[in-house]
Amino acid sequence: MQKRWTLEIIYQSKINIETQENYGSLKKRLSKQGGNDIIKCIHLIEKNQVKPRPQDEEKVIFSKLINNKIKEIDWRNSAGEIKNKILGLAPKPAAFTIFKGKKMKILESEIWQETESANPGEIFSIVKGKGFLVGTGTTPLLVKIIKPSGKQKMSAFSYSLGHDVKNEKFGNVKK
Repeated sequence: MQKRWTLEIIYQSKINIETQENYGSLKKRLSKQGGNDIIKCIHLIEKNQVKPRPQDEEKVIFSKLINNKIKEIDWRNSAGEIKNKILGLAPKPAAFTIFKGKKMKILESEIWQETESANPGEIFSIVKGKGFLVGTGTTPLLVKIIKPSGKQKMSAFSYSLGHDVKNEKFGNVKK
């Protein structure tokens, strides 16, 4: 493991990540929390009450650059893994799939608890008012909000009203 450059910690706070929170909403909350934390930290520095401590190098994590390989959904993965990818990349840069040769961003989904199943990437059912069900490597995923290439974001159900999606396949489902 390569040596990482670390600094001392002079102030730290915690924030809980909500179950359905995506990157965009977490970023807003962290920005607000960060502003408040900076003010608290400045007050501690002014009062000479800062107690620097070393960063635990074993807990330092660096993220890879987010590229298309990371953003593309592999429908063979579990519904939970896919849902978390969507949450972690929404609203921008956004997880995507290929649909009828074009990129389609998936912005919101939920794990479907029914026992229905389909092949990974197969759109096998439309849920009225909610979206469409897609097969994964485990349980189905309900795709709720999408952004088709060149279009505005919209509900997956609305999209299904004007486009033939049932029994179509998402992906490049990797072999």
